[in-house]
Amino acid sequence: MKAVRLAILILVIFVAGLAYGRLSKRATVGPLGTDEMVQMGIVVKDIEKVSQAYAEILGTEVPA
Repeated sequence: MKAVRLAILILVIFVAGLAYGRLSKRATVGPLGTDEMVQMGIVVKDIEKVSQAYAEILGTEVPA
């Protein structure tokens, strides 16, 4: 169940990023002086748990 919620969260963040990118293309300059989003961050309470969950979902090793 945690993996499903995490996957949904990732999808929501991805879609929000796409929507922001499309909306910012209409403006000549975005609020930060650019209309391009190149990186997004996620704040979590326990980085160890979250990195383990991401590694399991993506089928990779836990990053150092």
